Amino acid sequence: MTYLQLLNIIVDDGIKAARRDYKGKAPRLKGAVDGFRACREKSIVDLWNTVLEARTCVAKAEDAYTAGSGSPEDVWYWRCYAGEVEWTFDCMNYAMQVSHQVHLRRAIPARCALKVQDIFSKERAMAEGYTGPTPRKPGPSPDLNCPDCKTTSIRYNRKTNSWECPICPWIEKAKTS
Repeated sequence: MTYLQLLNIIVDDGIKAARRDYKGKAPRLKGAVDGFRACREKSIVDLWNTVLEARTCVAKAEDAYTAGSGSPEDVWYWRCYAGEVEWTFDCMNYAMQVSHQVHLRRAIPARCALKVQDIFSKERAMAEGYTGPTPRKPGPSPDLNCPDCKTTSIRYNRKTNSWECPICPWIEKAKTS
């Protein structure tokens, strides 16, 4: 996966999440979407410069609102814009760090690290032929009680391909089709 491919995934996923999270909140939604769009096709250095510019815009909007000449919508627009630009930068900075490339030394939010790891693991899984979750093994539902002792939940044993009770000797082989 290239830098730009990862950046596009983060931006696209971010726009989807912003549309879901800020539904009905126009200035926040517009700021978040514009923030993600401002990150497209940018190097890590350009992203950092965008973070700094966005922080300046937030400060100006807050100062204008405090002085009485700005609106709360402007403040929310720029806060959401800056938040999403910084989120994108942190994700890409983490990706650069784990791929042993030049990165800015700063604390990475855990959610950014989890997002990048999620993208990397999905890409690796697709490359290895993973097509989705494996279906549940046929047989009794694992939340049912044992038919013999009726005191505990049965469990699936992968090694023996069977459903077993951990208390009594009840075992049922899983049906394969």
